Amino acid sequence: MSSLETCPGYKQKVYIQLACVTLLAALATWVWSNGLPINRANTWHEVAPLDLLNGSRVDINSAPSSVLEALPGIGPTISARIIATREELGGFCLASELTKVRGLGKKKLRDVKALLEVGVPLDNARCDGLESSHDLSGP
Repeated sequence: MSSLETCPGYKQKVYIQLACVTLLAALATWVWSNGLPINRANTWHEVAPLDLLNGSRVDINSAPSSVLEALPGIGPTISARIIATREELGGFCLASELTKVRGLGKKKLRDVKALLEVGVPLDNARCDGLESSHDLSGP
């Protein structure tokens, strides 16, 4: 018998250490097979909010529905209306044109304006003579 085995509580400490190692191994196996138990992003819809927080903006002239839906207050219905209006107009020249979308008024536009950018619309000729294709500053 070694001198450690004669210490009081030695067996209890060994059992506790074995239990901890077993639990860690079980947790590692579970994480390895299932991934971390956090919100894993598997689609654009889930990735977009993270990208938006990192400073990138959503181009209202090219964003798919899933990206538009990631904007605060924009669900599947308004997203579909944005795309329909975009196709009808040939693209948006100004962010303020989003108010033409039923259900997306000035207040909601004000809430998401900082997350938007206006890319080149398909019908660029329609935008000639307008002040700017980036009217995202101001209230």
